[in-house]
Amino acid sequence: MIGKIPTLAFAILLAGLVYPAEARNVPYRLPLQPLLDSPQFRDSGSSDMMFLFGNTPSVPGISVISSLVVTRKARIPGKADEIACATAMVAALRELRDHAVRQGGNAVVNVNSAFRGNIFSSATDYECHAGSHSVVITLQASIAKVPR
Repeated sequence: MIGKIPTLAFAILLAGLVYPAEARNVPYRLPLQPLLDSPQFRDSGSSDMMFLFGNTPSVPGISVISSLVVTRKARIPGKADEIACATAMVAALRELRDHAVRQGGNAVVNVNSAFRGNIFSSATDYECHAGSHSVVITLQASIAKVPR
Protein backbone atom coordinates (compact mmCIF):
# COMPACT_ATOMS: atom_id res chain seq x y z
CA MET A 1 0.00 0.00 0.00
CA ILE A 2 2.86 2.40 0.83
CA GLY A 3 4.32 2.02 -2.66
CA LYS A 4 1.01 2.99 -4.24
CA ILE A 5 0.75 6.40 -2.52
CA PRO A 6 3.58 8.05 -4.55
CA THR A 7 2.13 6.57 -7.74
CA LEU A 8 -1.31 7.92 -6.88
CA ALA A 9 0.14 11.36 -6.02
CA PHE A 10 2.02 11.39 -9.34
CA ALA A 11 -1.17 10.48 -11.24
CA ILE A 12 -3.10 13.32 -9.55
CA LEU A 13 -0.29 15.78 -10.33
CA LEU A 14 -0.15 14.63 -13.95
CA ALA A 15 -3.93 15.00 -14.31
CA GLY A 16 -3.64 18.60 -13.11
CA LEU A 17 -1.00 19.30 -15.74
CA VAL A 18 -2.96 17.69 -18.53
CA TYR A 19 -6.23 19.46 -17.68
CA PRO A 20 -5.30 22.89 -16.35
CA ALA A 21 -8.04 25.00 -14.84
CA GLU A 22 -9.18 27.84 -17.04
CA ALA A 23 -9.27 31.27 -15.45
CA ARG A 24 -12.41 33.30 -15.91
CA ASN A 25 -11.96 36.36 -18.13
CA VAL A 26 -15.24 37.96 -19.13
CA PRO A 27 -14.84 41.21 -21.08
CA TYR A 28 -17.45 43.93 -20.67
CA ARG A 29 -17.86 47.07 -22.75
CA LEU A 30 -19.87 49.44 -20.65
CA PRO A 31 -21.24 52.93 -21.36
CA LEU A 32 -19.31 55.85 -19.87
CA GLN A 33 -22.13 58.36 -19.50
CA PRO A 34 -24.07 56.62 -16.69
CA LEU A 35 -20.78 56.29 -14.79
CA LEU A 36 -19.88 59.97 -15.33
CA ASP A 37 -23.38 60.99 -14.17
CA SER A 38 -23.26 58.78 -11.07
CA PRO A 39 -22.92 60.06 -7.49
CA GLN A 40 -19.99 57.66 -7.10
CA PHE A 41 -18.05 59.58 -9.78
CA ARG A 42 -19.17 63.04 -8.64
CA ASP A 43 -18.30 62.25 -5.00
CA SER A 44 -14.81 61.07 -6.00
CA GLY A 45 -13.78 64.65 -6.83
CA SER A 46 -12.93 63.61 -10.38
CA SER A 47 -15.80 65.51 -11.98
CA ASP A 48 -13.80 68.76 -11.75
CA MET A 49 -11.12 67.37 -14.10
CA MET A 50 -11.58 67.40 -17.88
CA PHE A 51 -11.52 63.84 -19.23
CA LEU A 52 -11.43 63.23 -22.98
CA PHE A 53 -12.06 59.59 -23.88
CA GLY A 54 -10.96 57.80 -27.02
CA ASN A 55 -8.39 59.20 -29.42
CA THR A 56 -8.61 62.89 -28.68
CA PRO A 57 -8.39 65.10 -31.75
CA SER A 58 -5.78 67.83 -31.78
CA VAL A 59 -6.84 70.73 -29.63
CA PRO A 60 -5.19 74.07 -30.35
CA GLY A 61 -2.90 75.03 -27.50
CA ILE A 62 -2.92 71.61 -25.82
CA SER A 63 0.30 70.72 -24.05
CA VAL A 64 0.86 67.05 -23.16
CA ILE A 65 2.78 66.74 -19.90
CA SER A 66 3.11 62.96 -19.58
CA SER A 67 1.52 59.61 -20.41
CA LEU A 68 0.77 56.77 -18.07
CA VAL A 69 -1.05 53.48 -17.58
CA VAL A 70 -3.12 52.74 -14.47
CA THR A 71 -4.70 49.49 -13.39
CA ARG A 72 -7.36 49.18 -10.74
CA LYS A 73 -9.15 46.13 -9.40
CA ALA A 74 -12.38 45.84 -7.47
CA ARG A 75 -14.06 42.98 -5.72
CA ILE A 76 -17.58 43.32 -4.40
CA PRO A 77 -18.85 39.91 -3.29
CA GLY A 78 -22.47 39.27 -4.10
CA LYS A 79 -22.75 42.16 -6.57
CA ALA A 80 -22.93 42.10 -10.37
CA ASP A 81 -19.68 42.42 -12.30
CA GLU A 82 -20.91 45.70 -13.79
CA ILE A 83 -21.12 47.28 -10.34
CA ALA A 84 -17.56 46.22 -9.53
CA CYS A 85 -16.48 47.53 -12.96
CA ALA A 86 -17.94 50.95 -12.16
CA THR A 87 -16.12 50.98 -8.80
CA ALA A 88 -12.79 50.07 -10.44
CA MET A 89 -13.32 52.65 -13.21
CA VAL A 90 -13.99 55.44 -10.72
CA ALA A 91 -10.82 54.47 -8.83
CA ALA A 92 -8.78 54.48 -12.07
CA LEU A 93 -10.15 57.90 -13.08
CA ARG A 94 -9.42 59.23 -9.58
CA GLU A 95 -5.82 58.04 -9.92
CA LEU A 96 -5.50 59.73 -13.32
CA ARG A 97 -6.93 62.92 -11.82
CA ASP A 98 -4.45 62.79 -8.95
CA HIS A 99 -1.54 62.41 -11.39
CA ALA A 100 -2.83 65.37 -13.41
CA VAL A 101 -3.13 67.58 -10.33
CA ARG A 102 0.37 66.67 -9.10
CA GLN A 103 1.84 67.42 -12.54
CA GLY A 104 0.02 70.70 -13.04
CA GLY A 105 -2.39 69.41 -15.67
CA ASN A 106 -6.04 70.35 -15.99
CA ALA A 107 -7.08 67.53 -18.33
CA VAL A 108 -6.67 63.82 -18.90
CA VAL A 109 -6.81 63.12 -22.65
CA ASN A 110 -6.62 60.09 -24.92
CA VAL A 111 -8.15 57.91 -22.21
CA ASN A 112 -8.32 54.38 -23.65
CA SER A 113 -8.83 50.94 -22.16
CA ALA A 114 -5.64 48.89 -22.43
CA PHE A 115 -6.22 45.46 -20.88
CA ARG A 116 -3.07 43.35 -21.37
CA GLY A 117 -1.84 45.88 -23.93
CA ASN A 118 -4.89 45.49 -26.18
CA ILE A 119 -6.23 48.97 -26.86
CA PHE A 120 -9.96 49.64 -26.90
CA SER A 121 -10.56 53.25 -27.90
CA SER A 122 -14.01 54.76 -27.55
CA ALA A 123 -15.45 58.13 -26.69
CA THR A 124 -18.59 56.47 -25.29
CA ASP A 125 -17.62 53.11 -23.69
CA TYR A 126 -14.95 51.59 -21.46
CA GLU A 127 -13.69 48.04 -21.16
CA CYS A 128 -13.61 46.00 -17.98
CA HIS A 129 -12.55 42.37 -17.48
CA ALA A 130 -14.09 40.15 -14.82
CA GLY A 131 -12.03 37.32 -13.42
CA SER A 132 -12.89 34.67 -10.86
CA HIS A 133 -12.31 36.94 -7.87
CA SER A 134 -12.23 40.54 -9.10
CA VAL A 135 -12.66 42.88 -12.04
CA VAL A 136 -9.82 44.78 -13.68
CA ILE A 137 -9.70 48.15 -15.42
CA THR A 138 -6.53 49.21 -17.23
CA LEU A 139 -6.43 52.69 -18.73
CA GLN A 140 -3.75 54.47 -20.69
CA ALA A 141 -3.97 58.23 -20.90
CA SER A 142 -2.06 61.48 -21.24
CA ILE A 143 -1.93 64.27 -18.70
CA ALA A 144 -2.31 67.62 -20.42
CA LYS A 145 -2.70 71.34 -19.98
CA VAL A 146 -5.64 72.55 -22.08
CA PRO A 147 -6.51 76.22 -22.51
CA ARG A 148 -9.95 76.95 -21.09
